[in-house]
Amino acid sequence: MIASTLGAAAATVVLTLASASFAHAQPQSKTQQACINSLNKAGAKVAKAQSKENTTCLKAAGKGDEEDAQGCLTTDAKEKVSTAKSKTEVAASRDCPEAPDFGAAGHGTINAAAQGGELCIIEDVFGADLTAAVLTDEHGAQCQSRVLKTVEKLAATYMKGFQKCKKKFLKSGSIISETGLEACVDGAAADSKLGKAVDRVGTTFLKSCDGTPQATAFPGECASAPFSACIDEHVRCRFCLTADAMDSLTRDCDLFDNNTADASCDVTPPTPTTTTTTSTVPFLQRATRY
Repeated sequence: MIASTLGAAAATVVLTLASASFAHAQPQSKTQQACINSLNKAGAKVAKAQSKENTTCLKAAGKGDEEDAQGCLTTDAKEKVSTAKSKTEVAASRDCPEAPDFGAAGHGTINAAAQGGELCIIEDVFGADLTAAVLTDEHGAQCQSRVLKTVEKLAATYMKGFQKCKKKFLKSGSIISETGLEACVDGAAADSKLGKAVDRVGTTFLKSCDGTPQATAFPGECASAPFSACIDEHVRCRFCLTADAMDSLTRDCDLFDNNTADASCDVTPPTPTTTTTTSTVPFLQRATRY
């Protein structure tokens, strides 16, 4: 099932890149390509830093070493998230002497989208208050911690697939507009590693959470749904919204998350985010499909 879906996604990417009509019908120069790739790489590192905060805070709370797991998510005690964000600003200054015609939002938007997407993922899994969701018995704590690691790896796999697709087709000259970049959102779903990442979520849940009710361990959006499929749908939604914001795209994320226009990945009005620049980033409305 996953293999056939990935194959269809790959075919869609090829057809889109080959036949789409573009607004900016010219390949980007090497300098412009470097800017797009560098900013996206920096944004992915911000997401990775926040994902580490997510897993660290949950693990510490499960051991009884952190009383406020929810607050911990944005405390950034070791300043790894803020350091990653500063590197995005450096990349924008260093690697973008020639502005791309498309595909590069401001560094403030990229940082907010990357961090916000990760914070939304942990809310999808555990609900709005992580502190209230934390299990402190040894089995329950291990269940939550191990599963969250696989969820974060799944999210990272989508982002890596997106970056890989963009870099390849920008270099070949196939991507010459926003439409080509949007095809790489679908390209991420065709990554060969994705099926294993989704399966790993399910197998870890079954092995590590036996005896712990699903709704108790994961009281968020997937409390009563088929677990790995539900998690994948929500991660797909968050990834798509993050990619849209980071690259100033308009991929329909409600269709991307489950191939259905069912408002499962709608967005609220843009949320103003102020860093060194002022930007707007769309954040996902809590999906109610399940």
